[in-house]
Amino acid sequence: MKKVKADFSNRAIVSLLMLSLLVTVIGTVVTVSQLSEPNSFGISGAATTGTGSTSITIQAQAGIVMNDANATFGTGYVNPGNTTATIYTHGGHNFQNNTNITGAWTNVANLGSDPNMTIENTGNVDINLTAAANHFDAEEFFCGSELGCTSTATARLSISAGTAEAGSCDTGILLNFRDLLNQTNTSSPTAPHNLTGVLLCGDFDYGNSGDLLSVSYRASVPFDAAIGGHSTIITFTAESIGQQD
Repeated sequence: MKKVKADFSNRAIVSLLMLSLLVTVIGTVVTVSQLSEPNSFGISGAATTGTGSTSITIQAQAGIVMNDANATFGTGYVNPGNTTATIYTHGGHNFQNNTNITGAWTNVANLGSDPNMTIENTGNVDINLTAAANHFDAEEFFCGSELGCTSTATARLSISAGTAEAGSCDTGILLNFRDLLNQTNTSSPTAPHNLTGVLLCGDFDYGNSGDLLSVSYRASVPFDAAIGGHSTIITFTAESIGQQD
């Protein structure tokens, strides 16, 4: 009889343990199930979005650099019997009054040995490029003063431009020579004869492969030019025209 009661007690204890374990498992499953469901804790709310921005401003910068800042005609003189010798920095041309006259200038072989000036657009916009000399006129340049060339009226200093890199000038390239300084007008000797703002290129490009111009000079030297060295300062001015197509 005692054995039966003991067995019954053992079974009851085991049954209670199994029931307790089952309740624990069911509770765990319910808890996990609730955690996996959205809003299981009663938290709710609408989704929102936000926007932001970033900005940068690019400034326009017009700039030029002279890579070869000096040009020289060398040394020589107008041979006797000639009124004028017209010479070039880029070649040994030899003219008198636009006619080829052999022997009008000495040391022809030395002409053109100096490389052309080159000007680079170092900015980030297209520009127009102009040039001006700082003498009153060509007679002051060659003969020392206005009306200084007493026997001639042929003095001139002229300039031209070319593209040292293809596509550097879209419009207005000055391929033909134009006067920077010309002779004094004897009827109006006080009027300056320096041609300010000679346009070399109307649309000088910027960039790495098409932003380089070359500049050369032509001088019409009168036979009565003063002995000694002659030099003038050429000022190049770059004016922005924006970023062109």
